[in-house]
Amino acid sequence: MFDTIAEASLHDQAAGLRALTRKALRVLPVTFAARGVGHTTCVVNLAAAISATGLRVVVIDAGRAMIAPSLGLKARYDLLHMLTGERTFAETIQLADTFSVLPAAKGLDEFVQSGSSAGDLFGAFATLPTPFDLVVLAAPPDTVSQLLGPSSDVLFVLNDEADSIKATYAFLKKLSEKSGFQKFQILFNDVQDPTRANDGYARLADAAKRFFNAHLSLAGIVPRDAALRRAGSSLGHVFQSGSASGNSTAKVAFSRTAVDIASWQLHEFSAAKA
Repeated sequence: MFDTIAEASLHDQAAGLRALTRKALRVLPVTFAARGVGHTTCVVNLAAAISATGLRVVVIDAGRAMIAPSLGLKARYDLLHMLTGERTFAETIQLADTFSVLPAAKGLDEFVQSGSSAGDLFGAFATLPTPFDLVVLAAPPDTVSQLLGPSSDVLFVLNDEADSIKATYAFLKKLSEKSGFQKFQILFNDVQDPTRANDGYARLADAAKRFFNAHLSLAGIVPRDAALRRAGSSLGHVFQSGSASGNSTAKVAFSRTAVDIASWQLHEFSAAKA
């Protein structure tokens, strides 16, 4: 029994969305352990890189709701408004140039608390005339563990500073020991010295394997790049048409990661039959 009318509305709306789904899609969780590592920048540019491969991508921003503002989008509504029926999908979704953004800082918490299935939520993104292929779930680690099962790869964004690596280790350990996650992808961002990042990754992967039997893979190393900073200052990304970034080092790094994602183990949500 739901405790509030809002929770009941969430459940009813989710059931309706599930009945409309028509296509399976994959969910890529992208998270971080410490602020200041460029998580928002990585989500935006990775979504753009994946879109450049021909996939239709939607970013669910379940963190601090910074994805839309970083692209110059003015998000008036949240996932909560859609799930309670106050606003439609079209009114809630934000359209960037090559992918979409759904603010969800409030709605995703409510959805998790409602006890609804993750399939109810993610299947909803197949309801458009041209369904989405991939959901990028930009969320804190705890939200990822509450919404997705441990069989999925989880992408952690960090930098090569000791504090960032230490904080990441702590969250890897927590997700592994408390929620059963064992496979993690590691993306280093804003790196000046690739050797330092590689050494940091090697230490992190070794400790995770030895102390809680988790398997880490190096998803990529994004170098410090003026083109990436310029794109961010212009409320954009390095993959935008007309961008002066060319084949910047950051653009190449994100492109490589985007291609590799096709082989990652991610949750797939099949369309439910009406």
